[in-house]
Amino acid sequence: MASNPPVRLPLSYVRRTGPTIHLQLQLGGSDALPETGKVRLVNGGRVLEGSARITESDVTGRLLSADIPAGSVDEGRWLVRVAFGADPAETDFTTVAARVLIAAPNPISLLLGKTTPEEVPAERSGQADPNPARRAAAVLGRAADRVLSELPPDKAQASRERIRKTVRRILP
Repeated sequence: MASNPPVRLPLSYVRRTGPTIHLQLQLGGSDALPETGKVRLVNGGRVLEGSARITESDVTGRLLSADIPAGSVDEGRWLVRVAFGADPAETDFTTVAARVLIAAPNPISLLLGKTTPEEVPAERSGQADPNPARRAAAVLGRAADRVLSELPPDKAQASRERIRKTVRRILP
């Protein structure tokens, strides 16, 4: 099995065309790769799989292109797993640093970067606070900061203190 090459941004994209999701990843690295492979999109227990072609040129570098039948694809963040070769084994699939994000009503985006919680620092993990009151207070605080940034600093600080006092009374 070839090693897991890094994914680069300039020529990487995803788009949905009718019943097909087309994924193109610009691959870095210098390991020799076969001309074919398979790509899987994984979301929990759901798996969508398609065949991939790997091409190389001096202009674009290495490109992996795959057409994946969308079926009844659900909203969510889908991990991208790749295996190289004509008939890869189940254990040959590795997760690359890219995800496909599908939102309602079916826009689709490619997210590049770290994919597992272990790779993402805790303060930037994107995990929402499980306490709804603290989440609401955080949203209100960010909105208040945007609005109050227009005021003189002393008035903005006094307003922030009044908002905090009110929120503490309302939220448990």
